[in-house]
Amino acid sequence: MQLFSLLDPFFNALNDGKIIRFVVAGFLRLVAVLIGVANVIAAVVIIGGAFRTTEVGTVMGSLLLGAFFLASTFCQVAVYLYRARTIAGLGESQFTVTAIASVLFRLIGEMIFCSFTLLGIGGCLFVWMTNMDPVGMLGAAGSFIPRLGVGGGFLGGLTFLATALILGFVLIITFYFIAELLLVLVDIAGNTKALRMAMAGGLPAVPAAVHVPPAPAPEQPAVPQPAPSTVPMAHATMVVVPPPPPARQEPVPAPDPTRELVERLAASGKLIASARQAVEGLRERGALTSELSESAAKMQAYLDGALQNLDRHDLDGAKHFADWADYEASRVLAAS
Repeated sequence: MQLFSLLDPFFNALNDGKIIRFVVAGFLRLVAVLIGVANVIAAVVIIGGAFRTTEVGTVMGSLLLGAFFLASTFCQVAVYLYRARTIAGLGESQFTVTAIASVLFRLIGEMIFCSFTLLGIGGCLFVWMTNMDPVGMLGAAGSFIPRLGVGGGFLGGLTFLATALILGFVLIITFYFIAELLLVLVDIAGNTKALRMAMAGGLPAVPAAVHVPPAPAPEQPAVPQPAPSTVPMAHATMVVVPPPPPARQEPVPAPDPTRELVERLAASGKLIASARQAVEGLRERGALTSELSESAAKMQAYLDGALQNLDRHDLDGAKHFADWADYEASRVLAAS
């Protein structure tokens, strides 16, 4: 039976998502190279068409369109390589494919937005200088821009530019929405799992915080004692000072544990809000690991559990949940 366990490392890597992340990241790098080579060839064809005519407007328009097409190619390759690094840097998670799909949807939206913006500007300048529709010269890239009867002249160039910008903006918002929706579904699943475990009484004791010894108190300076009086006792005058009246003692109100716990939960809410911002920053940089994502899900679930225990007047249970919520939020903030 040990013979069949030789492939366990492979299956573990496949289950953890290492192989999937490696393959997808490598595929994106390969696509970036192919797109770069193909678009450079297409840009050379566009620029070469400028020298088949003697009209100054056509020459300048073709050169500008080719330059913006090269800039669009550069942005596309940069987006593919950036998202390949993002996928390669994803941590281990139970939702590896979902996280990769979210990154891919972001990639599609970013690539479309960058391409349509630059091609829209280049196409607008091309229309102004040549009075021709640039979609035909863009080849396969121009097939994604709908034809709206763009004509020549100033209005035709503006129409082409506005169409490309609006379409690019709408598409990046759409694909970003799909990507964030996938992440929300993952967060909901993580929150549900953590809350179910918490409500089932599966919370261990909160790990003890690192004890930092207090700094030693500064030494008190020596108070000089008055010199003994040299006046003879027979001539000394004794003055009797009456004692001051006793200070009025204000009654100290008894501590309200419910109010103290509410203030504690409010402070936990602020800490968790800061941790959420840190998670979003890590997610944008592609540095969000599965452990931090799980901690972000748990801290909100624990805070919800504390509030539910507070509603049931279970102060000890609410405090225990709040301790765990603070612990998970502190882990996220420490890692960011």
